[in-house]
Amino acid sequence: MQSPQRAGTRRPQSRSPSPPDPTIPPLVTLHPTTDEEKQRDAQLREEFRKFWMASVADAFKDDLEKIQKV
Repeated sequence: MQSPQRAGTRRPQSRSPSPPDPTIPPLVTLHPTTDEEKQRDAQLREEFRKFWMASVADAFKDDLEKIQKV
């Protein structure tokens, strides 16, 4: 059985448009300079800390209950 394309033949170039250039703003500014950036940075850090602590507490819930029973 032979391949539908023969050696040496090229496929026609696609005519679909190129995707648009993604210009996504950064979520966190590495070095906040304005008051607005500093407030946003502090808010994101606080939300992350709360989420992280809740995740750790949930992950070790069973272990903590065993320790408390002993």
